[in-house]
Amino acid sequence: MTSVKTTKRRIFLLARAIVFVVLSFAVSFVWSQETRKNADDSANPKSTDTPQTAPSTLLIRLPLPILGNADNQIKATLRRAVSRLSHSGGRPTLVLEFSPGAGKHPFGEGTEFERASSLATFLTSSEVAEVKTIAFIPRTIKGHAVLVAMACDEIVMSEDAEIGEAGSDEAQEKKIRPQLAGAYADIAERRRTVPPSVALSMLDRSLELLRVETDISAEFILRRDLDELRARRAVAAEEVISPSGEMARFTGAQAREFGMAKYCASDRVALARQLGIMPNDLQEDPSLGGDWEAILYRLSGPIDHRAAEIARTTIDEQIRNRAANLIFIEIDSAGGPPDASLSLANYLAGFDSSRLRTVAYVPSRAEGVAMIVALACDHVAVQPQATFGGRGAEPIDKRHVEEVRQEIRDVLSGLKGRSWSLPVAMLDTKGQLFHYQNQANGEEGVFSPAEVRKFRDANQWIRRQEVSPKLQVFRYEHLENGQQAFFSLAEWEAQPDSKLWRQREEITALGMKLQFDGRRAVEMGLANTAVQDFDELKQLYALSEDPQRVEPGWVDVLVRALARPGFAILLLVIAIIATYAELQAPGVGLGGFIASVCLLLFFWSKFLDQTAGWLEVMLFLGGLTFLLLEIFVVPGFGIFGLGGGLMLIISLVLASQTYNGWPRSAREAVELRDALLVVAAAGAGSFALGAVMHRYLPHAPLFGRMYLSPPAEEQLAREQLTDYDHLVGAHGTTATQLTPSGKARFGADMIDVIADGEVIPHGAEIVVVEVRGNRVLVQTVSS
Repeated sequence: MTSVKTTKRRIFLLARAIVFVVLSFAVSFVWSQETRKNADDSANPKSTDTPQTAPSTLLIRLPLPILGNADNQIKATLRRAVSRLSHSGGRPTLVLEFSPGAGKHPFGEGTEFERASSLATFLTSSEVAEVKTIAFIPRTIKGHAVLVAMACDEIVMSEDAEIGEAGSDEAQEKKIRPQLAGAYADIAERRRTVPPSVALSMLDRSLELLRVETDISAEFILRRDLDELRARRAVAAEEVISPSGEMARFTGAQAREFGMAKYCASDRVALARQLGIMPNDLQEDPSLGGDWEAILYRLSGPIDHRAAEIARTTIDEQIRNRAANLIFIEIDSAGGPPDASLSLANYLAGFDSSRLRTVAYVPSRAEGVAMIVALACDHVAVQPQATFGGRGAEPIDKRHVEEVRQEIRDVLSGLKGRSWSLPVAMLDTKGQLFHYQNQANGEEGVFSPAEVRKFRDANQWIRRQEVSPKLQVFRYEHLENGQQAFFSLAEWEAQPDSKLWRQREEITALGMKLQFDGRRAVEMGLANTAVQDFDELKQLYALSEDPQRVEPGWVDVLVRALARPGFAILLLVIAIIATYAELQAPGVGLGGFIASVCLLLFFWSKFLDQTAGWLEVMLFLGGLTFLLLEIFVVPGFGIFGLGGGLMLIISLVLASQTYNGWPRSAREAVELRDALLVVAAAGAGSFALGAVMHRYLPHAPLFGRMYLSPPAEEQLAREQLTDYDHLVGAHGTTATQLTPSGKARFGADMIDVIADGEVIPHGAEIVVVEVRGNRVLVQTVSS
């Protein structure tokens, strides 16, 4: 009966310990998700309008819709641009790139008519007469933004973009006000870019637009004016372009066919070719942007997953709390794991550059995939002696090179409109891999030549073709404007005017090292600007003060420190030694507390470092549970003990690496090696320190009283021969605290006893309730 009662109490104590540990880990996980914020109360930098020397072509991005006081801000920017362009010879060009937003206004709808009319009137005024204005429409625009595009000297559109439905910002059931129709007709008459009849048909759905062939020419006319035209000219044919009940709209290809669009261009690069200038010459002038809320973030050292996460968290916080709209990222890195850098590049490339501008500043190096992080920014500024591209700290494994190439292509071409071939070719890959086939048994595989040479039957393996060969990049020259660009065959074929590009020498076959200094990076079109120092870059953006430098918060610094192998080993060693000390000095509790804190810090840092999740925690808790069961409940063969110990080791290894399962690349193999070294070093250190503690601490004045000293050999032999059955029912006093074992005095005898399911303090009166061989079970007299 007493044995059953004792077992129940032990199970209760075990369950209580497990619940405590689970709750502790849950608190650690929640804390790790909530402690990511940095405090930053420094002053905001302000901008000035310091005049800068400008080229003959400037580009200004026009965010849509145009609301509130946006027209006055845009006009101020246009005045600065005109002033800058007035110093260049000939008639300079000012490009307005229409940039619709997202969400409720995917096509720029919602522009207020008063704002659009004010801006259109300004564009047709004498203030802007010195420059040629071009409305560049790479995406569909609707609403009164159409009026602003009509006010430009020329319109350039992407072939599949549309312009029209200008009246979509007006109530459908209401008749178009004469004031609106007059403004559209007036702007159309001034510019003649879009015929007045076409302008009105885009505004008023009640009008029917026709294209007629007369004895003189083809022209657009409204149905209501057809009789008047017939009275003056002979009409040979007529075609309905936009029926009554619909507002007219035109694709870029149609606008080009009808003479409303000068060219068709899908992006800035294509537009630059049509204008006969280099793509780098068609960039936004940063100093025209107005007031900047600027920050500077320094990205140095290896760009691993933790570094990428810290950068995202810090930048997001600055955007949210300080409304930062100009983000300088100072890069001094040789790269790191490709997936970490590419995730950061995707994040930076995803910003709407009409509302937030990112600038990569490379004073020293941006090697390997760190170069892709720089190219994901809107503007890349390098110092002349900086290194750009090349092998980097961690070459790309050939088995994953195609995946990495596609991701880089999506970031550079899909999100930023940059050429992708040369950056991809600049990233060296690790070794050559070939497809092999065994002549004897037909087995196939992908290996490096060095791997095949180690096979016992190496002479049976026949090399077929190279897997993921190095990308070939050529220099191309445009036949009409003499521009040069660097394309792979795939990127060249994707060019809309590919027939006008002539292939020249192969860049990747010239023996040149595909790593450039800053000046060469600008010449090759990889970087936008070469600057001597950050002050020169500051002047380019017309900043009178240094941008606020932002740093990771204390939590990020602490987590990075704790996640380092040395600190991880130290935490594990302290946790193991503290657990050992708790077992040697039961009832004190200090060792158990220290062990719990160290384990919580270990897993908390791994949670924030994104190398641990609930799988690792559950493995650790399961292993700990099995060990406790082995010690307190089912002592015997050791299955629970061995299995629990193995689960603990596996959880610690998995918590120290960024992947699950077996390593599939050289980087993952290195991570597994480092994780095993951490666990092995922690085990070895704990064993050595435990031996020292076992040898010296029991004799130390301060700790000697806390430790349960093992019995002497003579006492042990005497106890083995002693029969304690006569003690059943005997009363005595505890000489030490029983948790659950300890010593008690019965008359003149000092005997080792075990408390029956409870902790009994020193000096308590006890009674013997059961004797099992040498095991003497006691309870307090009161119980």
